[in-house]
Amino acid sequence: EFVRRILTAPLRFEPGERRGHSHAGFSFLAALVEIATERPYYDYLKEQILDPAGMTETAMYGDALTFATDDFAVGGGASRIGLPNIPPNWGPTSWLVKGSGGMYSSLEDILKFTRFIQSSETLPAEVRAEFSGESVNFNGSMRGFEMFEYRRGTDTQILVFSNSAMGNQTYRDLAQRLEQFASSGQNGQ
Repeated sequence: EFVRRILTAPLRFEPGERRGHSHAGFSFLAALVEIATERPYYDYLKEQILDPAGMTETAMYGDALTFATDDFAVGGGASRIGLPNIPPNWGPTSWLVKGSGGMYSSLEDILKFTRFIQSSETLPAEVRAEFSGESVNFNGSMRGFEMFEYRRGTDTQILVFSNSAMGNQTYRDLAQRLEQFASSGQNGQ
C-alpha cells in the first residue's frame, strides 16, 4: 500500500531542479529492501548491519529490547507521545519514518555503527570513504531528542546528545560552536 501511494503521489519538484529531504524517499528505499529480500526491513537491517556491528542497543520505536523504562532518556520536545515520552511508548515504527528514522540507539551503538561502516569490507569503498572523511551532522526529533555529530577521519568523532527543549536556534548555535572547536584541532591547537 505504501509503495502504491508513493508511486502515485505528485512530485514536489522536477528531478534535478533542486534538492530536498524526503522521509517518503527513504521509506520507499526501505520498502524496496523488503520487496527485494522478501523479509521485513528491520530483520534485514539487523542481519546486515546491527548484528555484525555489535549494536545491541538499537531498535525500532515500540521495542524496548531488554531495557527498563528508566534506562531511556525522556524526550523534552513539544510532541510528547506516550508517558513517559520514550521510544518504546511511541508505538511501532510506521512507514512514515521507516528507513528515514523510526529507530533509537545509544551513543555507544552509534560509535559502533560508524566504526563498522568505516571498516566493513562488505561495503563499497565509496561508502567507507564517505564515513572516513570530515562530516558535521545535526539530527533530531520533534519528540525532544537532538544529536550533533562531528567526525574527522577514523580517529575523531564527537557526539553530543540532548533531550532538553533548547529550541532549534539555540541548538544550532551550540552545534556550530562545537564544530568550530572540533575543527580547530586540525592545526594541533
